[in-house]
Amino acid sequence: LERITVKLVEWAAANGAGTKLLFGITTPEMCDGSLDAVVRSNNRAAMAIMSKHGVPTVDLHAAITSQCGAAPSPKCFNQTSCFCPHCTQANGIG
Repeated sequence: LERITVKLVEWAAANGAGTKLLFGITTPEMCDGSLDAVVRSNNRAAMAIMSKHGVPTVDLHAAITSQCGAAPSPKCFNQTSCFCPHCTQANGIG
């Protein structure tokens, strides 16, 4: 991720002021707390890399867990047994 970030930052700088980078922090693994621990660890590493290179982030993990609670969580956005890893209820709208 470090090497990719460096290349993208260089590419963005070479393409002028209109080019901006943004990194999305991975969403939680809502069905398995131990897998989500790996996700959180990887997210911390990614945030450190992005911070080092001045790339802003959008924390999708925090956005989900602030609404649904920490993993594991069987219910999220009023859907039960969903997001494991995808929601098949209501045609994926939940």
